[in-house]
Amino acid sequence: MRRDDDDGFTLVELAVVMLLLSIVTAMLYGFLDGTSNATARIALHTRAQRDAELAMRTITQDLRAASPILSAPCGSYANCMTFEVQRAAQTGHACEKTVIGYALASGALQRSLTENTWTGASCAVTRTVDNLPILTSVVNATVAPTTPLFVYYDNKGVVLDPSTQATTLVKKPSQGGTASIKVSFVVRYKSNAPVLTLSSLAALRNSR
Repeated sequence: MRRDDDDGFTLVELAVVMLLLSIVTAMLYGFLDGTSNATARIALHTRAQRDAELAMRTITQDLRAASPILSAPCGSYANCMTFEVQRAAQTGHACEKTVIGYALASGALQRSLTENTWTGASCAVTRTVDNLPILTSVVNATVAPTTPLFVYYDNKGVVLDPSTQATTLVKKPSQGGTASIKVSFVVRYKSNAPVLTLSSLAALRNSR
């Protein structure tokens, strides 16, 4: 027991103060930890959204200039294809073109490019880009239900099936071929996070 004229604290009082400080500290730590985790999740989501939007802008701009669709380099028009972007109007030489390919491989959307340029006497390959990843953590092929990267439509809005109409896909829209392509990304930026889904429809303006 402490007398009225004693200075300082008893061991019991110090123990109570330490206990209260520990409780307050634990509460503050839990709050700050939760806030930090929430901030990290928001940052990851925002970055994934930004990266997906940038990749979508790139691929839809390429597709709108496509003339024509050529092939599916990985054996499936659902998740990869190649097309030409003609530049003959600039020089008058038909060989002036850029061949662009997109493929979904191992969770990454890859872009390939071969640029053919008129050199004055002939066309030559002046630039090549092979399998450049432009978007990662793409889970189109693994989610249920499976979401194809590309869905093809004719000029009447009817879906073309790549598995049975591969030869039709490469035709001009006036011949029943592809008039527009829906591009869909399903992205999981963290293992336990919900998926992020983006879609856009690109009309093939130069393939009439």
